[in-house]
Amino acid sequence: MAVQRLKDNRGLTKEEAMTRIIAQQKRRGIGNTEDANKFKDDMEQGDVTAVITNDGTLETLQAALGEALKNPSSFKR
Repeated sequence: MAVQRLKDNRGLTKEEAMTRIIAQQKRRGIGNTEDANKFKDDMEQGDVTAVITNDGTLETLQAALGEALKNPSSFKR
């Protein structure tokens, strides 16, 4: 999970890591503040379940991430 990587590799706290992820989403135009807050809540609860493979181009990765974030099955309930 991205939060864990930021904690391990950058020494960030969980809150700092999630703040960074949400800020990046906002800069990239992924959702709005309400969506970002819901995503943060889902991350805190461990509900995010999508796996994104990063073995291609940046564009491929961005497309896969965009699709996963739109897909309800990426989140468990």
